[in-house]
Amino acid sequence: MDLSTYTSRAADTVRVRRLIAGGGVGFLLLGLGLGFIVLTSKSVNAATEEEDPVAVELAKEPEPEPEPEPEPPPPDVKPEPKAAGPRMPKLEVPTEISEEKPEEKEPVNAGGEGDPLKGAKPGGGGTAEKAVVEAPVPVAPPEPPPKPVVKKPIRITEDMPPPVLVAGTDGQPDYPESAKAAGIEGQVAVRLLIGTDGRVKSAKVLKGPPELAAVAEAAAKLIRYQPYLVDGVPTEFVKLRVYRFRLR
Repeated sequence: MDLSTYTSRAADTVRVRRLIAGGGVGFLLLGLGLGFIVLTSKSVNAATEEEDPVAVELAKEPEPEPEPEPEPPPPDVKPEPKAAGPRMPKLEVPTEISEEKPEEKEPVNAGGEGDPLKGAKPGGGGTAEKAVVEAPVPVAPPEPPPKPVVKKPIRITEDMPPPVLVAGTDGQPDYPESAKAAGIEGQVAVRLLIGTDGRVKSAKVLKGPPELAAVAEAAAKLIRYQPYLVDGVPTEFVKLRVYRFRLR
């Protein structure tokens, strides 16, 4: 017996067996799949048959709102009857014209002259005194207070008494050393305004060397007079003072 022949037959038998086993397993799996599908379809149909049908109704149009009832008409208000006023007597038109003339009566003289109603009281006889109404007297406004009289400074003339210097206040200036060294000399005229108390209110240099004007003005401000009286009243006055500077 040939060993190769035996080996090939044994291999074919094993192959056939494998094919038969594989085919059986395939048919078994196919049967299981078909059974699962059948069972699933039956359960779906049963569930579909058990569900109740749902009734679907279309939406209806909304009902129209009821119209509002008309308001009742207002009750008739009858006007109140007006109170009857006084009736005028009926005038009768004369049908005939009388030719008789009315008699003229003489005026009665009451013995008075002028206006008969003069001096009569309202509603009764007798005379009444007229009330005398006095017109208000206008009150004159108060007079304004008198303005204070401001007297201007006076200039003392030759016929007036001269002002009196207070002792020790003649105001003589010292000669400046710088002016002496420069050989400057001359006169300085200073205009003074003296107040009511006799003191110098202002001093102004009118003329003179500038180198000497400052000392002259300073000395003039030291002058003091007694209060100058005009009619017993202290008065301001103007005085001209001249200072002379000479080299010796």
